[in-house]
Amino acid sequence: MESAGIQLAVSSVAKTSMHVGSVAAPGRTFLIVDVTLESRRQPATAYGPSGFCLRDADGAEHDRLIPSADDQRTLNGGALAMGEAVRGTVAFDVPASAGRFVLAFQPDDRVSDYRSIRVALGD
Repeated sequence: MESAGIQLAVSSVAKTSMHVGSVAAPGRTFLIVDVTLESRRQPATAYGPSGFCLRDADGAEHDRLIPSADDQRTLNGGALAMGEAVRGTVAFDVPASAGRFVLAFQPDDRVSDYRSIRVALGD
């Protein structure tokens, strides 16, 4: 999916009870989303995990886990120049029973002509 020259691709989605040494609380699980962002615009576009939002089928928004320095796959913040891409994971704490998630992304610098990219993640 693309908006205003920023492309978001989701490579994989996984539910797990453990993430970087943390154990999900009873009735909860971690949803790990592997994403790639690519810029096809000038100037450079700021990005980071704070630009991602996750909602379930009921419209509930779920908490993003704070990125861990111990997880080399975590998407960190930065700036993408035209033609650059970055890949990493964004993790969320969700109810184990939740499903039909939608991931939304908005660049950190709030590009004026940008509309949030929304990707349905399925169950």
